[in-house]
Amino acid sequence: MDSANLQRRSLLIMNKTSGIIGFILVFIVGNAVLVGAQSLWHSGDQAKIDSIKQTLATNKASIDDLESRINAKKAEMDGYSANNDNEDYNLDVDPYNAMVDEYKTDIDDYNTLVKQGNDLANKIGGTWYIVPFPSHE
Repeated sequence: MDSANLQRRSLLIMNKTSGIIGFILVFIVGNAVLVGAQSLWHSGDQAKIDSIKQTLATNKASIDDLESRINAKKAEMDGYSANNDNEDYNLDVDPYNAMVDEYKTDIDDYNTLVKQGNDLANKIGGTWYIVPFPSHE
């Protein structure tokens, strides 16, 4: 093989390689622009979801605390009942029922927030790519 053919062959390989690299770069830049635009477009909804997550964490701690207090009050009332102490038992019935009602309301509020968060997440949907990349989640 002479030197001119070798040089042409090298140029052909370099042109193909640079074409493939250019093609890949176009898709990478296109994906970056597409993902960035989606993030910007959904930033308000994402901020709402983040706020809901924070509120849910706070509400869950409050619900857990209330549940502990309800269980403690029930144990106290069961002790009164076992000792036939109807007077103290009856004094605790209304506070116990009030805590149970509060617990039910808190659970309903919590579930409403979960639904709102899920609705927003469904509205946002997934991230679209020009070329799918494997998820690292």
